[in-house]
Amino acid sequence: MKSIAGLFAALVHFALGLFCLGLGLLGWIEGGEMHLPLFPVQVEHAAVALAVVGALGVCASVLAISRPGGRSVFLVLWSLGVTWVLVSAIFRSSYTFEDLDGFAAHVAAAGAAVLLLVASWWRFRSSAHSRSHPR
Repeated sequence: MKSIAGLFAALVHFALGLFCLGLGLLGWIEGGEMHLPLFPVQVEHAAVALAVVGALGVCASVLAISRPGGRSVFLVLWSLGVTWVLVSAIFRSSYTFEDLDGFAAHVAAAGAAVLLLVASWWRFRSSAHSRSHPR
């Protein structure tokens, strides 16, 4: 069950990485200035930063999916970064929510990121455990 959850986490993070990469490339093609309240970078550099972060997410997910046993610390680090960005935005005064529904949706996304972080960790730990204890 843990390996299925870990694979699901890797696939979700692959989709998120592709989404970020696509948005970053689109913003870069259109001039490079993007306003991303969740992403703590300057407006002039946001598109390139989002494309780079998206590419890192895609690479981390591909490594986790393609490696035998799925052991990749990069997916755990990527997942930790996504979780940190979403959770820290709740406590930052510079990030505001339109209404209570927007806050609830953001908290739900942060909760999902925490679950995906746990699943990524399970995938990393279960493959490490299976290597140290051969059957």
